[in-house]
Amino acid sequence: KNILPVGCRTARTRIAAQAGRHASLNPKMVGEEDAAAWVNAVLAEAAADGGTVDSRIASVSLKLQTMSADLHADVDADMRALLAAAPRAVGEIEDLQAALQRVQDELAAVDARVARAVRNATEAATLEELDRLREHLEAVGATLVEAASWQAASRA
Repeated sequence: KNILPVGCRTARTRIAAQAGRHASLNPKMVGEEDAAAWVNAVLAEAAADGGTVDSRIASVSLKLQTMSADLHADVDADMRALLAAAPRAVGEIEDLQAALQRVQDELAAVDARVARAVRNATEAATLEELDRLREHLEAVGATLVEAASWQAASRA
């Protein structure tokens, strides 16, 4: 995922563009040699052009300074863009935290409602059991009354 804000140019892209315009400044264009070989190639190029080494060094130095200034400007622009994006990112993080808190609050409310429903279901089951026992006791009481009346009738 790209974390740079839209519109940021990376320094690497800028360096590649500059190096492409100035092939003699790009060590990769000379080959995979070390820095000394690259310097020698740049100086040999100056000798082939018929110019002096001092003028070639001054030219290369000026080009490198220009590229360095461009690179610093790009880095500064990218840093400003990142710093400008930071408050927005912090605001989005705070919004996400608030949304997460709301979800947690809603889950706690659902959990409380489920607990009440379970408690009510338990109370309803208890009331149902008590009602069944009451009906059973009423039936036993009616049976005892009938047995007593039979016993009284048999004595009489």
